Amino acid sequence: MAVLQEDDFREQYHQAKQEAVSQATSRLRQSMTSAVDALEEMASNPKTPAMARASASRTLLEFGFKAHETEEMQRRLEQIEQTLENDSRNQWGGKRHESS
Repeated sequence: MAVLQEDDFREQYHQAKQEAVSQATSRLRQSMTSAVDALEEMASNPKTPAMARASASRTLLEFGFKAHETEEMQRRLEQIEQTLENDSRNQWGGKRHESS
């Protein structure tokens, strides 16, 4: 009985932790737009010191490239998953057809 209670507690704890992370991630996503706006303002404002403009520009470029790479990897992963799913369907379909 104690093991079941411990397992239930662990599951509830895991779910609570996942919810907390999900909420924090959601807040971060919401604040990303204003952060990019601030970086763009810094990078383009001639009154901003040159080093700060360069740093803001570099940050925008770095994260822009990372976002592009991530999107490209996601696209490629989806293609691979689709190919595997199609191959699996064809393999199972072929085996069923052969035995008929």
